[in-house]
Amino acid sequence: MLASDRRSYLLAYGAFALLALIWGFSYILIKLGVEAMPATVVVLVRVGTGAIALLVVFAVLRRRPVGPGFQRKLPGYLFMAVMSTVLPFLLITWGQYYITTGLASILNATTPLWTAILAWWVTPGERPSRVNYLGVAAGFVGTGILLGPELVQDPFKASALAGLAVVAGAASYAVAALGQRRLLAGVDPVESSLWQLLLASVLMLIVAAPALPAAHPGTRALAAVLVLGVVGTGFAYILYFYILNSLGGTRGASVTFVIPVTAVFWGAVLFHERLSIQTLAGMAVILFGIVLTSLRRMRRQPAEEVPEAAAARRA
Repeated sequence: MLASDRRSYLLAYGAFALLALIWGFSYILIKLGVEAMPATVVVLVRVGTGAIALLVVFAVLRRRPVGPGFQRKLPGYLFMAVMSTVLPFLLITWGQYYITTGLASILNATTPLWTAILAWWVTPGERPSRVNYLGVAAGFVGTGILLGPELVQDPFKASALAGLAVVAGAASYAVAALGQRRLLAGVDPVESSLWQLLLASVLMLIVAAPALPAAHPGTRALAAVLVLGVVGTGFAYILYFYILNSLGGTRGASVTFVIPVTAVFWGAVLFHERLSIQTLAGMAVILFGIVLTSLRRMRRQPAEEVPEAAAARRA
């Protein structure tokens, strides 16, 4: 149910801030992982350990992982496993073979832009205004600043394709954010996270099987991916679904607005990644676009959500 009072909003935005910090550092952990093992194995370990962490949570809380109406919710869990986990994790992890953590996080910040476009059809209560669409246009101009020169020079260059892969991952997150509102609205976030990661683990075991014999990660890389799975995936997904249910799909997806700042900082400190004028300009335009994309909707949404809340109570 969407947040409707001051305390609920404070809790939701507290979770929002914590999630931004966790996912900002996740790019560092992904980079450490892909330096030592294939992207498919990194994703497999990530989702597998995330699922195990949530199973432990269920055991500690003495809760059954299968709640009422499980069969009805299963298609939604499978949809989210593919669109919010397997597909974006693979695209973004592979992309970080060839681009910096900072650039990957900036390109992934386009998620709210895609969400704003798709919201017109999927969630009418969150339809963008003209100002919002101006923000969408500005955001994609920023993306063009970052990727345009390489795509023009050599569209098949590894770094150019890696950038497009991360953007595609961001679009997949947007589809998942809105799909969650339609398919799993009001579903317990811990149960939803668990089954999403369990199903993703099964899918990734099939995808990663050919690469497993050749994977021999060192202690540092393995530890990084394990932390990525437990904290950056298992715990973070609980926060993410809580945010989506509390603030709505569009505002929930805008968590990516804050992530590039922390990811760029850690990339510079730990990997000595240099920020070019082109990167700074592209980031500034993208973040400006995201601000415009969110402005009016954040003011109007509480009034527009009243019928939706009433419908939920009737159900």
